[in-house]
Amino acid sequence: MSIRQTVLDEIAAWCRKAGIAESTLGSRAVNDPNFVSRLRHENVTIARIERVRQYMYDHPPGAA
Repeated sequence: MSIRQTVLDEIAAWCRKAGIAESTLGSRAVNDPNFVSRLRHENVTIARIERVRQYMYDHPPGAA
């Protein structure tokens, strides 16, 4: 499995648990509602991927 697919799987699982759309995660984490689409179809920087991963870590689903 590619790193890209691993990150996409992590994002999909986090969004399911958090009950939000992937575009909402992109907006909140990197101010880009199209981030996940860009990750699927284009090259994105590792820094942006790490910002999204950090956001998911800092905001676990279900934490109030």
